[in-house]
Amino acid sequence: GLKQKHYRRPPRVGERCLVDGVETYAAFDADLIDFRILARSVDAHYGEVPPEEPAYYYTQMSAKPLETEFYVGGASDDEAQINLSRLVEASKHCVLRKEGSDFEYPAILTGYEMEHTGVEHYLLVTMNFTARLRKPLVDCELTGSGTVYNEGNLASGYRLTVHPKQDMASVTVAGMTLKNLHAGKDFTVDGIEYRVTEEGVNRFADTDITAFPQMLPGENYIEIPEGVKVTIAFYPAYL
Repeated sequence: GLKQKHYRRPPRVGERCLVDGVETYAAFDADLIDFRILARSVDAHYGEVPPEEPAYYYTQMSAKPLETEFYVGGASDDEAQINLSRLVEASKHCVLRKEGSDFEYPAILTGYEMEHTGVEHYLLVTMNFTARLRKPLVDCELTGSGTVYNEGNLASGYRLTVHPKQDMASVTVAGMTLKNLHAGKDFTVDGIEYRVTEEGVNRFADTDITAFPQMLPGENYIEIPEGVKVTIAFYPAYL
């Protein structure tokens, strides 16, 4: 309609906020007003955790209640409602980040409230999350044993990928024995997503692991046979 054509968004006033890397203002006409951690920790019982969710969202110690507020607008009331429902859908399970901060928050939406602002086509939305605090993924390469530094103050799972130059019947890396590795095929023990794969195929049966590898705060010495190349990746995690 005519109105749509002449609709010009007011400039963003809040800080840029990213949901899974998507800027909320550009994508949902959602302007961030407030972003705050409500307390140091929450009870570890979140009710029903969907079984398919990666366990790293549910580390007992570090979960925090996080509250965000947005003004969500549109060219009409209907459009504002649509933008709100798209924002909620995108936020159900996401990584939140405020521009200018080094930290990011893997988060689960636990509820939201909406009120009409009295300003035409604008809604005030308060969203509640259970979130964890981390820094973006760090990755490093080692050939043979070496030390990896974790600046986080909480242990976090890490992903270890072996890049075999030749077939190996068995190799022990970081205290884990892996069997039947093939030249040129990456073999990954993933302590972030909790799986063991070779080029995407499940290879858990070809390991002796009883627990997935953890990166402790500070220096971590990783034992790797000489000449074996591995990549290690983890999120520094914080209380």
